Parts: sequence; C-alpha cells; structure tokens
Amino acid sequence: MCSWCWGITNHLGKLREEFKGRLDFEMVMGGLRPGGGELWNEEMKTMLRQHWEHVEEASGQPFNYALLDWDEFEYDTEPPARAVRVIRDLKPEKELMFYEATQRAFYVENHDPNTIDFYKPLCDQIEVSFETFKALFESRDINSW
Repeated sequence: MCSWCWGITNHLGKLREEFKGRLDFEMVMGGLRPGGGELWNEEMKTMLRQHWEHVEEASGQPFNYALLDWDEFEYDTEPPARAVRVIRDLKPEKELMFYEATQRAFYVENHDPNTIDFYKPLCDQIEVSFETFKALFESRDINSW
C-alpha cells in the first residue's frame, strides 16, 4: 500500500506479460507504514493529499480524496501486505489481480484495509474462499506482527 505502487499498477501486468519466460516476477510485500501509529491529523492529511495529487498527475491513476475527510484512520499498511502474501499461498496465479483490487479498494473506493471485511469482496473476485483466507490471514504463522 503505497501511492506510487498504485500509480504503476496499470503497468505491472503489461510488464509481467512482456517479459514472461525471460524474467522472474515476484512482488515483495514490506508495507510502507507497517503498524501505523502516525497521527491522523491535518499535517498528515495535507502531506498525503499533495503526494497523491502528484502521483495521480504523473501516473493517470485515479485517487479518491474523501478518505482524507475521515476523522480517524490508522494508516497501517501491514494488513494489506499480509493479505497479498496470503493470496500468493492460496492462489498464486491471482496474486497480481488481488494486489490491484486491494489498491483500488483503498485508493479509489476508500475502504479500510484494516478491517477483515475489506477482503471479502476481493476474495470473491478471485474465487478464493473468504473463510480459508481469513483463517490464514489471522494465523500465527502469517500474522507474526
């Protein structure tokens, strides 16, 4: 979950296909703001707005700024990074699709990736059992944070 990652999302699939069989492709999930903890205040919101506007202008990817009107939000990027990693284990051929849907659900649809329900429609999109996803997502093996 980073705005530049969202900005280049529309190019990742093209690059992956163009170099298929010639280069290995693996997404590394680290989390831009693992654990969150930053104040959700006007300074943070202003910084994000300026940054997102820059990414939107440079990349053409849409952003919905309504999230910046929320009174409270924990900008923790670890849960979505973990979710993508879970999908890699469950259905690796759908990892990139899930990653893209996760970014869109956050940056465009302004859904909160810190809630488990955020992932249900995304699992449905790629035909992964939400219950199986949830069990692995919440397991100690994956959730060592």
